[in-house]
Amino acid sequence: AMAAVLLLLSASLASVAAQCGSANMARCSIWINNGFCTNTAYNVLIRQASCPTMCKMGCPNTPSTAREACLGDGNANCAAWSTNAANPFCLSTTMTAASKFIYCCRTCAAEITPQGDCLIYNNARTRVSSLTNNAAIQTIPTGNTLFRAFVRTGCRLRLFAEATAVPATATPLQT
Repeated sequence: AMAAVLLLLSASLASVAAQCGSANMARCSIWINNGFCTNTAYNVLIRQASCPTMCKMGCPNTPSTAREACLGDGNANCAAWSTNAANPFCLSTTMTAASKFIYCCRTCAAEITPQGDCLIYNNARTRVSSLTNNAAIQTIPTGNTLFRAFVRTGCRLRLFAEATAVPATATPLQT
């Protein structure tokens, strides 16, 4: 019965926006009776976002003020979700950074707060390239798909259809 409650809780939490107020989720009383407020399988941020008043935990901080609070992922499935080639959780455009922080703050750290350098990630979320101020050429291995590139101010990303050692001679990738 506890497994069914936890499965239902996981499914319900996936739809929770990273918002907090005085309202608890509709099923909080059921979850609390099953030990949700003290269950360390769910991190504090998940418990705060789901049942802030019933668990007497208050509201979670937003990712911009709680980065130091990431003590680990809030769900044991984060690694599997993030490597799902069909729908990688950390690259989701329907989940806010705040939601990613609550559920998978460690696994999704690069997507929640892109690092100061320029990074390119392939479909396995592998750090393919970390570019500095120096010009660098990075080839994505054959068979990999470029999902997303994070480009900070001061960085420039140019994509080409074929690998070449001299970017000026390559054909720019048309989208």
